[in-house]
Amino acid sequence: MKEISKESLNAAIRDLNNTFYLAPYDGFQVAWGAILKLAGLIPQNKELDRMVTLLKIIPEEKVRDILSDSAVDELLNVRPRLETLLANQHKSINDATSHEMTEFIRLRTIDPGAALVILTGILKRIRDHRVHGFETKEGSQDEVIFRASLRLLYKLGGFAAECLGAG
Repeated sequence: MKEISKESLNAAIRDLNNTFYLAPYDGFQVAWGAILKLAGLIPQNKELDRMVTLLKIIPEEKVRDILSDSAVDELLNVRPRLETLLANQHKSINDATSHEMTEFIRLRTIDPGAALVILTGILKRIRDHRVHGFETKEGSQDEVIFRASLRLLYKLGGFAAECLGAG
C-alpha cells in the first residue's frame, strides 16, 4: 500500500475523537464521515472497494472485538426490529435487508470479516436513513440506534486508523 498522508489520517482521528462531545445523532454523522476519510486513504477508484479494503486490513481479533461489543446486541434487539425501521416507509420490509440481518447473525462468529462487511452496510443504511429523516415513532429508539451505532463506528474507525498508521 502506498504511504498514507499522516495529515489526513490525523484529521480523521480528530473527527472520531470529537464525537465524544456531540449528541449521538450528530456524532454518528461525524463518525461516518471519519470512516469515509479513512477509506479515502486507500488507493482504489471506487468508494465501495476502498471501504471493503479498509475493513479487511483490520486484524481478526479486532474485528471480533467490534462484533462482540454490546452495541451490536443493542442494534439487534431494537423493537421494532431494525430491518423494519430501515424499510422504506412506502414499501414492505426489504427482503435483502432481512436476509442481510440474518446472515450477519449467522456469520458473526464463523466468518467475522464477512460479518463486519455486513455490519458496515447496515450502519451505512442507518446513516442514509438519518440523512433522509430517520425517525421512529418512539424517539428513544433513535437514541438507542444512534448511540450503539456511534460506539461501533468509533471502534471501527479507531482500529482502522491504527492499522493505516502502522502501514
